[in-house]
Amino acid sequence: MGSLGGLVASRIAREFRIGGPSFSVSCDETSGTQALQIAMDWLDRKELDNVIVGSVDLAGDLRAVLAASKVSGAAAPGEGAAALVLKRLDDALRDGDESIP
Repeated sequence: MGSLGGLVASRIAREFRIGGPSFSVSCDETSGTQALQIAMDWLDRKELDNVIVGSVDLAGDLRAVLAASKVSGAAAPGEGAAALVLKRLDDALRDGDESIP
């Protein structure tokens, strides 16, 4: 997505009318893990009560596919996306939230 990657989080937040901070984290393969760590830190410090964390890997970008095809024995790039809504456990138990298996 090039330079537009930083706008995606704020566009999603605006579309769904979600308040609070919104930004993208870029750390190569660990972006999702880093975003999750930031969210958990905010929850631990009680700066936020609920957090949405998402991660997307678009490894099927033409440049990535061409680079992988040049490496002998490399697996084809995969793509995926995930989103989590996080809340402190005590708050979830108090509110009667159910986990999804």
